[in-house]
Amino acid sequence: MSRRQFIHTALAVGYVGTTYFGSQFQVNVKTVEGTIYEALEASGLLEGREVKTIGWTRCSRTDRYVSASMAIYSCYLRAGLDITEILNAKLPDSIRVYKHLRVPPKFNAKTMCIGRAYEYVAPLELFWPKPFVKEVKNDPSESYLNHVRELMPSITELFVARKHDLEKFLVMDSEVLRTIKEISLIPPSIEVFNTRLRPLLNGLADRAFLTSVRAYHNFTDEAIRPSAASRKITLLTISEAWPEKTGIYVRVDVVGQAFLLWQIRRMIGTLIGVIQGILPFSYIYFAFQPTVTNLKLPTAPGNFLLLKRPQYSHLLNRTDYKQYGTFLSEDEDVQRMSDTFKASQIYPQIYSLAYNDILNEFFDGLLTSERRTWFWSHASTLLEKDVLIHRTIAERTVVIPSPNQ
Repeated sequence: MSRRQFIHTALAVGYVGTTYFGSQFQVNVKTVEGTIYEALEASGLLEGREVKTIGWTRCSRTDRYVSASMAIYSCYLRAGLDITEILNAKLPDSIRVYKHLRVPPKFNAKTMCIGRAYEYVAPLELFWPKPFVKEVKNDPSESYLNHVRELMPSITELFVARKHDLEKFLVMDSEVLRTIKEISLIPPSIEVFNTRLRPLLNGLADRAFLTSVRAYHNFTDEAIRPSAASRKITLLTISEAWPEKTGIYVRVDVVGQAFLLWQIRRMIGTLIGVIQGILPFSYIYFAFQPTVTNLKLPTAPGNFLLLKRPQYSHLLNRTDYKQYGTFLSEDEDVQRMSDTFKASQIYPQIYSLAYNDILNEFFDGLLTSERRTWFWSHASTLLEKDVLIHRTIAERTVVIPSPNQ
């Protein structure tokens, strides 16, 4: 059958990922794309073609158990059919196609996407400091803070020519420790989180992730050079806490152009590590340095993460796209369907999780005296190396006197 009988078609899809081992197709593994491929075949839409020949593209990959209130895919399908109705008849309720739309042949769901918005909806307990931070003897955090005080004159002298990132991170370490030690003595509550912890978390997120382009090579397991891991995060905010029948929840909103494997979970996991007193806030500064590699940063559980919406707003002004209608991600009807699916399918699934088991598994690997000691001690080592690097740079810098001197 001639390919001319097929048109390039974009699909807006939502899925509950808690029973899938990721979104991307894997042989003999239950994935979202694998299930969609089965529906394409069962409905006759492949029409004798192999899946690898239909021009499949995706806006992004999601990890194991991660959901999406809207994802965009594209492939070549027969013209003149109600693709949405045909696919939904063969798909499980956990995967829904909201709408399909013809797109130009050169459309690629990944490369044409200019931004991706994620949500992380998790129990309040994940962000509430545990009492153990006040019980550790020979607190390694005190040794680190003393080390910082000793080196601060050198740091100030070395960075006098420009306001350096390191200072901005270091000055927040004491405040963070003081606050979390106080709050760890208080039972978790919405009021205390909203008035004390939330402002602190948003301040940390702003300083760490939103001030400039960063190298996220330590926030992924991908083998990637620091120069290739630069990413710009345009939004990272922590919401107020709210009650549900199964507990109190908090939402983290994250928006960026593109993300590396596990990057969002490591960003959130590292913030949790700071709030739990496991590592100093300034450790995040070291994680961004190109000379520091292979750090094992905390990875937040994937069960609470969802892809909210990919962004293609630039296509609204493109004549070659406008001729087929408003692009799916920017279509208000599709957005409403996406929000409805999220509220009726994804959120209830997250709220129904046995989250105590998930949190216990996460904290058992994170909240240990050994790991805490290692992180704070390693921070001292990294601090010394960073100061040494900048001292060497300063010594090698040639100052050219002005003509008036």
